[in-house]
Amino acid sequence: MEELAYQIMTLGDTKIYLLVWAIFAASAGLAVAATKFEWKLRRAPYFLSLGFTYVLMVGSVFILTDLPTAIHGGYSGQIIGSYFVCIALSGGLFGIFSAARANDAYDTRGLWFLSVIPIANLFLLFTKSTTPKKTGSGGFIASAAIVFLGLMLFATGKTMEKHLDEVASQTTGTGMTANKTGATVKKTAKKQPAVQNIDSTSDTFSDAAKDAASDTVDKPVSDIVGNSGCAGSFDFEPMLKQIVLQTPVPQQVSDLMTLIHMEAEADRLVSVYEISSRDFTLSESVIDFQMFNTCNPASPTLLFELGLTRTTVFVDTEGKALGDVSANPQLCEEWSASFDTRMEKRAADETRQLSSNPQTTGDGVTLTHATYRNKTYYKHFTVPDNLSEKTRRDMEKNWCQTPYVKAMLSIGLTLRLTSTLANRKPAGDVVISKAICNDIS
Repeated sequence: MEELAYQIMTLGDTKIYLLVWAIFAASAGLAVAATKFEWKLRRAPYFLSLGFTYVLMVGSVFILTDLPTAIHGGYSGQIIGSYFVCIALSGGLFGIFSAARANDAYDTRGLWFLSVIPIANLFLLFTKSTTPKKTGSGGFIASAAIVFLGLMLFATGKTMEKHLDEVASQTTGTGMTANKTGATVKKTAKKQPAVQNIDSTSDTFSDAAKDAASDTVDKPVSDIVGNSGCAGSFDFEPMLKQIVLQTPVPQQVSDLMTLIHMEAEADRLVSVYEISSRDFTLSESVIDFQMFNTCNPASPTLLFELGLTRTTVFVDTEGKALGDVSANPQLCEEWSASFDTRMEKRAADETRQLSSNPQTTGDGVTLTHATYRNKTYYKHFTVPDNLSEKTRRDMEKNWCQTPYVKAMLSIGLTLRLTSTLANRKPAGDVVISKAICNDIS
């Protein structure tokens, strides 16, 4: 059951939309076929029923807010199953309402299916009734009141949806999250980023590396990997098996790296990459790159947050171990603290050097000191009053092409160039990030 739940959670946005739509539409069709109600529903009551169905659909997603706990407790299959049962029940009611509306608009229940077809559902909603309508102000007031109640239901659904979005933002990557149509199932296990030697100035390492997955050589991974990491009480095995099965190997992720094996070991997922370069070394910058892409908030999955250890093993073309990097929540905290300390020291060292030897360009721009905080490295400049916009753009472009800045950006840092006039008034900042540099290049 858990393996099936994991397969559903890794379908991706498009497929889960289609799955939800298919269950909803099929349930509507079955409900219409199973019932023989000949009652009719006018436009206003039908609009009210749409609001009611919308609230049911959004409300069913609340079941999924317990999914992180369910995965930890081993009952995610029941949670996801309950969600789809609610979708089916909502679809059944919707089918009955739509059949009644079709009966009123077209004198046949058979056109209920228009309700599940985009654009066509508007014809079902707005087509006039074929039966006589009550005349007088009483009928108009009643219809207006019903439409108002329908709008209130839609507003309630939107409020619930907003709350679900807030919940989802706190559990990004954990599984299902609310959206306008019900639920989106996000991958619980993202592909593991590969690492190239970022001491190299080659531009090939970044994009290919981040699309990598994971895998190993013929000898057991346990012979290569140390015991770094921490064990958890959660049973990762069912989902880790799915990750291993769904990851294609061998898989070339760049000119230098090939994913050759993936293996699950209790609470550890091991990925082995073959490095074709003879110059590869597991340097501090390589470790930082790997740790950042595993530990940063956009990367960890629920499995990782529950204590899964992800180990990346590097081997040469003959299978000889070149080193490994392990990451889990505890190791990420330790690395982050160590990384921040190193960056703060680096900024302090740069400031000391600049105090005795300021760097001034031909445009009168002087680098005075450096600081570091919150994964952002600040370089502080004094600039002349008449600094041109072209010079500012050139500063941005030139820094993007600097090898050590490329290495800095590759491990997730942001470089901020802070400018001050001679009278100490702020002159604006230039932000250098990997996305900005990619756009410039």
